Amino acid sequence: MSVGLEANGMALPESWRTAIEKRVIAVVGGEVNGRRATAAMLASVLIYAATTRTSLFGTCESMAVADDNTLRDHLNRLAKGDEIWELTARINKQLLVDLPQVLLNERQEVAIDFHNMPYCGQHADLLPWVCRGEARAGTTRFIRIATLYVLRPGIRVTLAMTPATPAMAAPAVISTLVQTSRRAHVRINRLWLDRGFAAYEVVQRIKDLRLSAVIAWPVRGKTCGMRALCKGRKSYQTSHILGTHAGRFVPVQMAVVRGYTVRHDRPRKASWFLYAVVGRRLSLKSVHKLYRLRFGIESSYRQLNRHRPHTSSRNIAVRVLLIATTLLILNA
Repeated sequence: MSVGLEANGMALPESWRTAIEKRVIAVVGGEVNGRRATAAMLASVLIYAATTRTSLFGTCESMAVADDNTLRDHLNRLAKGDEIWELTARINKQLLVDLPQVLLNERQEVAIDFHNMPYCGQHADLLPWVCRGEARAGTTRFIRIATLYVLRPGIRVTLAMTPATPAMAAPAVISTLVQTSRRAHVRINRLWLDRGFAAYEVVQRIKDLRLSAVIAWPVRGKTCGMRALCKGRKSYQTSHILGTHAGRFVPVQMAVVRGYTVRHDRPRKASWFLYAVVGRRLSLKSVHKLYRLRFGIESSYRQLNRHRPHTSSRNIAVRVLLIATTLLILNA
């Protein structure tokens, strides 16, 4: 029985397929004792669907295994929507299995980000999980996950993931993912976040977790606010006070970098880049240069979308399980 063709353009070795199959079975976390269907068959179908980016129906037709409706019934029985957090805990446990030793020996640069997957349905079971965002792929409604990713050249590893609801605030997501990595004894050197995390509450939560972080900060306003920091002709660092309407304040070191955008069809143009540096300080040159590493997490999302199986399931747990299968393959 074939369990998949390739991932990232490379054929999956037999030893990899066996290891991934064991992890998927552990994530499913239940018995499959059908007349034809077994847990190993279910794992093989999920892996094949991920590596070929097909649906369960197309996978079952190609592999000549049990009927897709039979396997779908087993999936809905084992992955229930009201047990989504237990499933997420099993997924994160398997993502952290057999980490490269270098990730445990040294402190790591990591990134956290949200990833939106377009959703065009209207089913009541999924509505609590539907988040709104900028229009993409013909919709403004998305199923959202958050991931914790290692920014290390040559090693593409997602350490943890969690589904996100519209009510989940960014500080809570950061706490959840960071605590998961700490339980696996992965030490974080610095956290890199994009502009979506630019808020007083996020800075305060990072300080509470005793972490260092760099947060890209949007330049808002015309003459006041953060725009007022963008002055002169040279980059510089300055102390800044972030506040809220409730009268809460937190000090932060702000790196104000004057850079240039270069495009082949336009002349070079000067631009301002703002970074909030929390915890240990960095030089201006290092902040702007190292922030480019954060785009590695965007690459992981492109890989995820390239291999994520097709589904129209109304069960959020099944959707998360299919995403987890792809992440386990990419980690391997």
